[in-house]
Amino acid sequence: MNYGSRVLRAVNTMYKLARKMTKRLALILVIVAFIVFPAINVPIAYADYYQAYTGTGSISFGLQWSSNKTVKYNSGPNPNPLYVPGNMGAGLIKVTLRPTYSSTSTYFYHGTFTTIPLYAIDNNGNQTLVANLSFTGCPAVGNNISFGPYYLGQNYREFKLGTPSVSVPSEYGTGSATLNAYLDFEFYAIVFAATESQFTTLSNNAANAATNAQNAYNAANAAKASADQAAANTTYGGQSAAYWAYQAAQGGADTTPPTIQKIGGLNGATCTTSGTFYVVVQATDNRVGQLQARAQVDGGTWTGWYNIPQNAIPVTLSSAGAHTITVEVKDAAGNSSQATMTAFRV
Repeated sequence: MNYGSRVLRAVNTMYKLARKMTKRLALILVIVAFIVFPAINVPIAYADYYQAYTGTGSISFGLQWSSNKTVKYNSGPNPNPLYVPGNMGAGLIKVTLRPTYSSTSTYFYHGTFTTIPLYAIDNNGNQTLVANLSFTGCPAVGNNISFGPYYLGQNYREFKLGTPSVSVPSEYGTGSATLNAYLDFEFYAIVFAATESQFTTLSNNAANAATNAQNAYNAANAAKASADQAAANTTYGGQSAAYWAYQAAQGGADTTPPTIQKIGGLNGATCTTSGTFYVVVQATDNRVGQLQARAQVDGGTWTGWYNIPQNAIPVTLSSAGAHTITVEVKDAAGNSSQATMTAFRV
């Protein structure tokens, strides 16, 4: 037997041995598959989740910052708590601060750090802190601020705003400012599905529910707008039905002018060297509502209207010496009062 024949026989033997080992290994794997997999009960399932949009909601509120480093609600929050549409379950929320009115005084510190606690309430009335919604300054209209998303591990039915707080460096005061805004909420539920078909069914149901909720919300808004327009179009004596309803609720038409309690310079000033003098006005009225004031110097042009007492009114003293400053205050019904003071430019 030559050398080549011996090599050929050795290769053939190794090939047969490899085939036998491969068949035995395949048999072992089949046995493991039939015994081990059922024992540990591993399902061949979707076992996935998705975030289903379930609706929106909003809380309106007003904030008032004061020069003594405090902040408080001057309107709202409304509603508080806010009810979650549908049965949200575990999921997430996204929150957006949307200013609708913003006004700051000359001395407002724009580094003021404000925090509003946001709480979630479960079906048993238990309250849990979700997040502290914090922002700097008094954001202007159009400068929306986004918070979150915040993930929730159980079923919450309501969300509530807590008491606001403010923080500024010790060497600064907050000054005064006013903010009216909405907190807009988006709700998303996390739903688990065991099969692909169940996943699809739940997804479609969630989408349909969200669409129906949005349609209902739009219809309610349209009905409110129609009712408001109908009330506005119904007039008597040049005033809308809503105006007369408000007056009736207040006890009749308001003909009483506001009472000016005090006018003076900012921080008690009586003179200025720069030519600009800031007038502070304190007044009261017999009805609830925002008072406004304007000023003129020596019978000249009136300034614009400023909300008081949160704003100081800037006027110009054009020359050295004494100047007479006249202040006019009006209430929501248009009733007005006037008072004067003397200020000096030196």
